[in-house]
Amino acid sequence: MMTANSAGSTSGRMATVERFRANLYAFLRLMRELIGLCYEAGNHQVKPDWITKTMSFLDAFPSDELIETFIEYSFIKDPQGEVTCIWDKIFQRDEKFISKNAGFLFRNMPMVQIDKIAAFQVLFESKDKAGNPVINLADRNSIWDYLNGTVRIVLVYIHEQRNPKVKLLSDGTTKNVYTREYRRDIDLKRYLQNYPNLELQWV
Repeated sequence: MMTANSAGSTSGRMATVERFRANLYAFLRLMRELIGLCYEAGNHQVKPDWITKTMSFLDAFPSDELIETFIEYSFIKDPQGEVTCIWDKIFQRDEKFISKNAGFLFRNMPMVQIDKIAAFQVLFESKDKAGNPVINLADRNSIWDYLNGTVRIVLVYIHEQRNPKVKLLSDGTTKNVYTREYRRDIDLKRYLQNYPNLELQWV
């Protein structure tokens, strides 16, 4: 006998994909503001208005398609066949890796490749006339907070897509089980170790 759990409900999944969209848009608004600061400081590699164009472009995409695309492009295979998950690099706050590979993660965005890469390089590397970073520590932390928030939402989404239910066993006890095959290539338990406050009892 199975009983449904609210975490796996259709309404729960809908709320999660909408949270993903809201978090993504908030992140893009932050990027637009910070790139504007860099532009004013003399770094004209990327214009702030491409963020506005990107947000308009994303308006046409369903929320579930946005999150599925993010998941698909989070795994990068190098020429030797080694796979790196961007989620690990986000948790590690690896500025160099994200700057270099932003073009892959955001490759469906309506900017030329150099803009996708340069945007993060601008944020992390721009300096003012005195040689000080334009983007201060608090703003850099905000970038990582948004990106880590995105990963957390994605982990909840994967959990929900696997359709968690409570199975009633013959001895009267219950067991948490997944009833749907979804992205079994992703070791959910491993990534959840980075976010101990995100408790998913099925994992």
